[in-house]
Amino acid sequence: FTAAAITGTTIDATTDFTVGGTVITDGALADGSFTFNSDLLVADTKGIVVGHTAQVAVAVGTSELQVLGTDQGESSLTLANWNATAGNMSHMNFLRGGGSSLAGSTIAPADAKLGSITWNTSDGSDYLSISAQIVAIADGTPGGNDTPGLLSFLTTASGATAATERLRIDSAGLSTFAGNVQLGGGDVDTANAYSALVIEKDDH
Repeated sequence: FTAAAITGTTIDATTDFTVGGTVITDGALADGSFTFNSDLLVADTKGIVVGHTAQVAVAVGTSELQVLGTDQGESSLTLANWNATAGNMSHMNFLRGGGSSLAGSTIAPADAKLGSITWNTSDGSDYLSISAQIVAIADGTPGGNDTPGLLSFLTTASGATAATERLRIDSAGLSTFAGNVQLGGGDVDTANAYSALVIEKDDH
């Protein structure tokens, strides 16, 4: 092949070339598969898009890892684990650091948002509208081996432009409700104010 530049292990090719039987065209794998014998590292600000030619922006920003498609299979992500040990399972982990450097050990700030699962809906013009969201938040100030947390559940009302918290479960296991949250068909709170509700494990 003819290369414009070869620096260490970097090759900038001006024409197609073959690596291990795989044709690379304009910097892309033309066909077949490619096996990496070490970690695959993607540079900062660069991303991986599966199923489309560009990243899609949603309400919480433009993520650098996206799986896009036009049916359920093309747009789904599966985490699978085959193991004979009962406690061995697949995990999806969210990590929040307190500093600006990657993998830094600075303690996260008080009441820091730790991660969210967000459901966006197309409104006819873009994908920046949130329908529902679950947010994990530090419940107070984290410390050494002391990281209390809470879960906040939000939904967006018809005609509203933002999601509103409807249910919160704090680090003590107490639940607070806002709006017309129902359990078993009955209103827990209809005054649009928070009210604490403790459910004992035998009260069901």
